[in-house]
Amino acid sequence: MFARTSERSMFTLRSALLLAWLGLIASLFWDPVTAELTRPENLSSPFRIDKPVAEMQGQTYDVPPYEMGARIFWTMAVPLVPLFLMVFGHEAWRRICPLSMASQIPRYLGLRRWKTKVQRRTGKLDRVLALIDQDSWLARNVWYFQFWLLFLGINARLLFINSDRTALAIALLSIIVAAIVVGILWGGKTWCNYFCPVNVVQKIYTEPRGLLESAPHLLRPRLPQSICRSSGPNGDQTACVACTASCGDIDLERSYWDGISNPQRRKVYYMFLGLIVGFYGYYYLYSGNWDYYFSGFWTHEADTLGKLLDPGFFLMGREVPIPKLAAVPITMSLSCLTSLIIGMLAERLYRYIRRNDTITEADIINQCLSVSAWLSINTFYFFGGRPNLLLLPSLAMHVVDLVIVALSTMWLWQALQCSPLKYQRESMASSLLGQLKKLKVDVSRYLGGRPLDDLKPDEIYVLTKVLPAFSHEQKLMAYRNILDEAITLGTTASPSSLRLLHDFRTQMDISDAEHLRLLEELGVPDTSTADIVQLSDAEKQACLANYREIVGSSVAERISTGLSLDAILNDRTFQSTIEIMQASLQITGAEHQRVIAELCGPGGRLSQAMLETNESLAEKLAVRLAIEATDTGDPLTASLVELTLRVLDTQIAALLSHGLSILRVLQDAPPARWHAADMAALAGDLLDRMMQGDVAPDQSMTWKTTLAPEIVQILQGHDPQDIFPEPMDRPDDIPPRNLRDVVSASFDRKASFEVLLSDDDHFLLALGLTLYTYEDLECARSAAARLMQEVPDGHWLLQDVFDRLTDPDAVRQQDQNPDLAIRAELTLPGQPVQVMTFRDGQLSVGRALSNDIVIAHPSVWAYHGALRFSHGDLRLVRVGSAELAVNSKAVLDESTILPADATVRFGPPGDNAPSLKLHWEEDAANGRILPLEPVMRMAMLGQNRQLRNLPIRTLSEIAATARIRRQVLGDKILPKDADIYSYLVSFGSVRAFDPGDFETATTQIFEAGDLIEPSLTQTGSPIVLEVASDFALTIQLEDHPELAVARQKAGASVRRQPTPAMDATIFDVTPAHSD
Repeated sequence: MFARTSERSMFTLRSALLLAWLGLIASLFWDPVTAELTRPENLSSPFRIDKPVAEMQGQTYDVPPYEMGARIFWTMAVPLVPLFLMVFGHEAWRRICPLSMASQIPRYLGLRRWKTKVQRRTGKLDRVLALIDQDSWLARNVWYFQFWLLFLGINARLLFINSDRTALAIALLSIIVAAIVVGILWGGKTWCNYFCPVNVVQKIYTEPRGLLESAPHLLRPRLPQSICRSSGPNGDQTACVACTASCGDIDLERSYWDGISNPQRRKVYYMFLGLIVGFYGYYYLYSGNWDYYFSGFWTHEADTLGKLLDPGFFLMGREVPIPKLAAVPITMSLSCLTSLIIGMLAERLYRYIRRNDTITEADIINQCLSVSAWLSINTFYFFGGRPNLLLLPSLAMHVVDLVIVALSTMWLWQALQCSPLKYQRESMASSLLGQLKKLKVDVSRYLGGRPLDDLKPDEIYVLTKVLPAFSHEQKLMAYRNILDEAITLGTTASPSSLRLLHDFRTQMDISDAEHLRLLEELGVPDTSTADIVQLSDAEKQACLANYREIVGSSVAERISTGLSLDAILNDRTFQSTIEIMQASLQITGAEHQRVIAELCGPGGRLSQAMLETNESLAEKLAVRLAIEATDTGDPLTASLVELTLRVLDTQIAALLSHGLSILRVLQDAPPARWHAADMAALAGDLLDRMMQGDVAPDQSMTWKTTLAPEIVQILQGHDPQDIFPEPMDRPDDIPPRNLRDVVSASFDRKASFEVLLSDDDHFLLALGLTLYTYEDLECARSAAARLMQEVPDGHWLLQDVFDRLTDPDAVRQQDQNPDLAIRAELTLPGQPVQVMTFRDGQLSVGRALSNDIVIAHPSVWAYHGALRFSHGDLRLVRVGSAELAVNSKAVLDESTILPADATVRFGPPGDNAPSLKLHWEEDAANGRILPLEPVMRMAMLGQNRQLRNLPIRTLSEIAATARIRRQVLGDKILPKDADIYSYLVSFGSVRAFDPGDFETATTQIFEAGDLIEPSLTQTGSPIVLEVASDFALTIQLEDHPELAVARQKAGASVRRQPTPAMDATIFDVTPAHSD
């Protein structure tokens, strides 16, 4: 009845009802008015107290004037609801329910909870509205759960809520708050469908339909029944979020038939009748007389909380020593159990009586449930509201009773006439009506001026046979469309539906041969065969949904290769896959064509894929900005950042290529316009270069020449409104993208790292986790522990990072010298002092986990410095321009000897700077190979320009066998016999000279990032390589094909000391600083 009323009007009505309800609740706390209506001397009030005393459990109680809030709610407001439901139906109540309004307040305020869904294949984070999982325990047992809540509420009423105004107010407010909380936690009508106890009452009194309820399967409105909707400039729009399967807000009767065989539904129907009998019967069992209830004394009985432990039964003039607290649930439980047993036995008896009749199981259950509902509502109204009805004149009270019985009986008669077959027949008749309208034949002259819309379903069937205005070809066309729709909806899967189709074509004079020919045209086998796999409506819809997903995913994957849609559809492999899926899922040719057409539509798979691509692009760009903003004062950190950006750039380029492939298929359709505008807003400069690139696999065409010219203009930054005269018709739920939001997202560095760590690329995960340790070491360790569970078989590089973060003690190796003891006390802001003891003469200090002394502080470089013990002195070596201070005095030289008990400060001066206090004994010192983690080895390799441009996988292979040597002034890089090694200087400097060339004294200096040719380190080379700085890190690299390529690209440009003429044929070297 209210299905076509605008949402704006219904919103106003719901709001008014909610405010009125809140006003009633407020009166429960303070009511200076209604007590006057109950005073005995107020002869004009029908609610005045006629009997000054009430009898209960053999005792009399004075009845003073009382506030009427509880009586108004229980005996006036509540009794109106069941009759309203039965007459006006489900759709009316759902659209005016004030409690439903309360649950939707979070939606209006934008306070709904969203969940992040990670797509492991793409690494994309989807933000979806939180909903109840359809496979969850709650969804599977929702009938029992809501009935249990109703059972608890009824028990609470009898115990204390009925007459305790404060308790009633608190209970009602708690329910409203609960509805709001559920509205925040889950979207849609989750409260109504899963939590609201009134939903049980609503279903019982409205299914299969209310007296005045609309029939969407007949009317086929744009927005059926009480579907979730929102107001818009062009009228109401659907706001459905699919919070429940087979939703009654869309089509109540279809939802009813889909779940008619659910045993939970039947048991709750039968127990509900017992709940009503037990509830009203307990008033007599408790008080010992009916006057206690019909006088309304129970709505204002004093001290109900204090009577919870008093006797709960008064039978045959005696108190039964069972506390009321236990008597109430006992009574209600026994009543529900008894009613359930009687109902199941009655159903079995009725099934036995009708065993020889041509009646379906669904019809039997429907008739039993309808009778149970009729008994429930009439039992309710024998008591409900009766304290007030008894105040009416006798005739008026009987008229009300007759109206209630008449309306409920009319509803029962309507419900008994309903059946699944009738519903299907009416649905097909409605479809046929639509087909007849499309034929545009004037039939009004054969119908006495009646329009087609006035015909009943059976009249519509007969009309096509008896009217000469319809040719046989037109009937065949109409039947073909009806058959196609029936197959699509899955209504050909049951024997009753097959019989219905047979009767249908018989009335239209369509032969079986023509029926078979139409089936062949639709690409499906004969639906009348006995061995056909029968699918329910839900199964058919699931098959179609799966088919759409499979086809959409297959097309989307092939589009990324640069193929056009026609090329993909004509691909033999694709066609073979589709044929198999059509056969297994029972998909017709017509359905297949519709699925293909839907792919390119506004809500199609390709449009959705483009939305996902732009979403991923925005996330990747935000992550890139966040990584790019990392403090790179440390050269090694800068190299690590650059490697990470390289991987991200590769992914961004792949996303752009994938997006352009989709735009190529969408051509200049409206979806392509707003998607192209979004991509241009996010990556305009990158697109300019991408557009000039070739389209794979056809290398003779560029993106610029392949895409629609209008889309190219949009990608180049032109406003779509300047290109297309008509509006873009961009959906309201797809807001335009802009670079400002990307920049804002990049400011949340922690969130950016979380996005980065949701990627599938193991190299990016390894690099990202290592960078994350500089940002937040504890969070990085937690992330590593989580990812170890999610990526159990990761690349060895990623596994190494996992091991170092989750179990650093087991990984770190140290060469110890028993003759030396260096005691270090590390002080970090806000943390207790850490005391460490070392027996190694050479210690590295920095933020990287492979250091001997790890200082997790943002002002500390990955490798900040080193401690070298020699000849009884402990020397502090500074790496590059790293900031150090000894006893508050800045260290400006490359190294300095530390005084006894020196305190070394790292980073800029200030109270938050980390410090290290050192004390040492004995004398020992030897260089050694550093067990640096492979990721940091890759960062060191990245200091060289040629190596930095190698593929990440290749760089990891080189780093896997690389050995890091920590050396000091004067140390030699010795020949390695027949082995071929290159060397890369990471920190410090190395000089190369020929000790036999005393005349020219030629010297070659290699600094950080320089690559040393392996010929200089082989046996027989006259060149000596020697550490020229106080401290140096060199990387020994095993031979690899890419190293030779890198050296060739670098040429022979070298950095030299200003010495006499140097023989370039001897120093065939490739430093990185040639640029």
